[in-house]
Amino acid sequence: MLHILRNGKPLDLEVTPRYDRNYDAGLSLFFVNHPNPWDQFLSVVSMSYKSLRGVFSRDSTIKARHFSGPIGIVRLMGTAVYRGSVMQGLYIVVIITFSLGMLNLFPIPVLDGGHILLAFVQMILGRPLPARLVQPVTYAFVILLISFMVFVSYYDVLRILPARFHPDVLLNSKNGEDHAAGAASDLQDKKNNPTTPSPTAEPASP
Repeated sequence: MLHILRNGKPLDLEVTPRYDRNYDAGLSLFFVNHPNPWDQFLSVVSMSYKSLRGVFSRDSTIKARHFSGPIGIVRLMGTAVYRGSVMQGLYIVVIITFSLGMLNLFPIPVLDGGHILLAFVQMILGRPLPARLVQPVTYAFVILLISFMVFVSYYDVLRILPARFHPDVLLNSKNGEDHAAGAASDLQDKKNNPTTPSPTAEPASP
């Protein structure tokens, strides 16, 4: 029974479902694109910038709890391979690799970027910084980094639990997985790169 509104009046219609099967010739056309590492790097930089900007923006729906830790990354890679292909899973690895590389360059004391910053400060001052100043700051950022990893892993576990415990978290997780899988597809379908048709045809599944 289908309930509709026609000319301002409710109307009930009986609808009988019918199975409609599509047939083809057994062949399908697909395109293959291989973006170079520089295009992949620029795409990851753009996505990382937009994500970080969204976290600190009041008008954005992106929050810190939408980030993923090791559990979420493995789950996301599985989703990309299951819904897409092994190639999309490899593109997720590329995204994670570039993202971790950029994160490691942040001027935070426990990261390589922090060590570079301290080296520049010591070079300007002409002497090493006192240990009583460096050690407390380093320990504080270690605690913050571990706390953040526990925080994101907590939400990763919540996304795995049944939806009745956290329907909003599950919805955000699904949207995040679709977005990441779509980002992996976008890396393959860059507008400024011409697509190359595959020389062989792939048999279509029945």
